[in-house]
Amino acid sequence: MVFKGKQTLAKGTYLLKGWIYVANGSELTIEAGTVIKGDKATQASLIVEPDAKLIAQGMKDAPIVFTSAQPKGQRKPGDWGGL
Repeated sequence: MVFKGKQTLAKGTYLLKGWIYVANGSELTIEAGTVIKGDKATQASLIVEPDAKLIAQGMKDAPIVFTSAQPKGQRKPGDWGGL
């Protein structure tokens, strides 16, 4: 999947599978309170290309969380490709 232009990911919980791109010259905004879970099997990654922007500004009572989709107690560094 490729995000192009200006896109906003509304507050919610999302499962990231595979490689997801924010295209060159594009902008992806992630709303406060959003949880993004990376899929281990597909080594999910959010890739921000040169000249693209990722705006992810959480708040104390509504953080943005990037984590593994593995069940609690089984999450480990390297479960997903990351940001």
